[in-house]
Amino acid sequence: MPLKRFLSHLQYEKRYSAHTLTAYESDLTQFLDYLQTEYQTTQISEVSHFYIRPWIVSLMEDKIAARSVNRKITALKSFFIMELFYGSGMRLSELVNLKISDINFSNQAVKVLGKRNKERIIPLSGTVMTQLKEYITARSAFITDNGVESLNLFLDNRCNKVYPKFVYRLVRKYLGQVTTGDKKNPHILRHTFATHMLNNGAEINAVKELLGHASLAATQVYTHNTIEKLKNIYKQAHPKA
Repeated sequence: MPLKRFLSHLQYEKRYSAHTLTAYESDLTQFLDYLQTEYQTTQISEVSHFYIRPWIVSLMEDKIAARSVNRKITALKSFFIMELFYGSGMRLSELVNLKISDINFSNQAVKVLGKRNKERIIPLSGTVMTQLKEYITARSAFITDNGVESLNLFLDNRCNKVYPKFVYRLVRKYLGQVTTGDKKNPHILRHTFATHMLNNGAEINAVKELLGHASLAATQVYTHNTIEKLKNIYKQAHPKA
């Protein structure tokens, strides 16, 4: 079930606190219950703005506090977005300039315009593609309600293309919920993408292409953690270590 996978991801990958997990589970379960009652479905893939807007209206009619309503909306946004950074390893500058046309749903990939205007294609997981479809549906409702048109994939609260500081603050906010480390920026997600790929056996030249690096030396920076992991495995497994 997508909800369980999402909550498991928040718990084990993003290390959300127990309090935050409980709140998100409650909000999203409430939304699914609403779908079941009003539309006889609990399929996230069927969700559109036609379902989300009436749910928000119903919350307000029930005198739910504005702060609680905003948290529920945030839960939905988190469910639909934020995976693209970690799932692709793209740069902040690349993400903010994405167009809807850059997403290829048939090939499950995204086209990115990197440094020196060099294009590259990054494959995406089925989960990320599903989330992007659901985000785009909600985004369409958002811009329609505000009477605007935009080709940009990610928009701010005023329907303008997101800018780097906007995304930086968003990432910092969410990382701040799961870590006390000093580094809470979009590059950490890119770093994590590269490190996890290498730790799980990806060939370094393939990672270089996915990251859009001009030279292998830039990618080798991310092998440090991999080497440390191999050292630990060696110490634990080799009889003469």
